[in-house]
Amino acid sequence: MKQKVLNKVVNIILWIVIMFTVATMLVYAIVWGGSISNNSKDWSMFATLISGMSMLLFSVANLKIWLYQTQISNETVIKQVRVTEQLHRLKSLEEKLLFVSQIHTSYDSLDNYMKEAYNELMKWKIGIHEAVFSNDETLIMEALGSILKEDELWKQFDIKPSPERSWSDTYSQEYREQQIENQIPIKKLLGFYRDQITNG
Repeated sequence: MKQKVLNKVVNIILWIVIMFTVATMLVYAIVWGGSISNNSKDWSMFATLISGMSMLLFSVANLKIWLYQTQISNETVIKQVRVTEQLHRLKSLEEKLLFVSQIHTSYDSLDNYMKEAYNELMKWKIGIHEAVFSNDETLIMEALGSILKEDELWKQFDIKPSPERSWSDTYSQEYREQQIENQIPIKKLLGFYRDQITNG
C-alpha cells in the first residue's frame, strides 16, 4: 500500500516538473518576443535554469525507476514465498493421499492412513488452503471416493498380511492393478494443484 501511495506521489511530482519546464520555456519564448536572443546573459540564465530543471527531472525519473525496481523485487519475493508455501502444503497432502495406496502390514495401518487422508482432504474441501490454492470440488470428491474404495478393495480381496506369507501371495496382481487404477482420481487432484504452482 505504501509503495502505491509513494508511486502516485512521484508521478504527480514528475508531471509537475514536466509542466513547469514547458511553462518556463514558453515564458522565455514570450520574453524574447518569439525570436532568438542575442544577449549572452539571457542564454547564460536560460542554461542555468534548464540545467536545474533537468537535474530535478532526472532525479524524479531515477526515483521512479528505483520504485519500479523495488516493486518488481517485492513481487518476486512474494511469489517465491507463495510457491514455497504451496509446495509445503502440497507435499503434505501428497504424502497422506499416496500412503493410502501403499502396501500395508495390517488393516489397522490402512485404516489409520485412510482416516488421515480423508480428514486432510476434507480440510482442503472446506477451503482451509484457499489463500494459496483454488479448489475443484469435483476432483476432491472423486479423490475422497478413491480413499474410501481402498477399504472396499481390501475387504473384496480378503487381504490378510502375515509374516508367513510373501507380498506376492498377500497382494494379488489383480488387487494391485485395481489399486493403481483407483489412484487415478488422486493423481488428477494432485496434478490440478501442481499445475497452479507451475503456472503461477
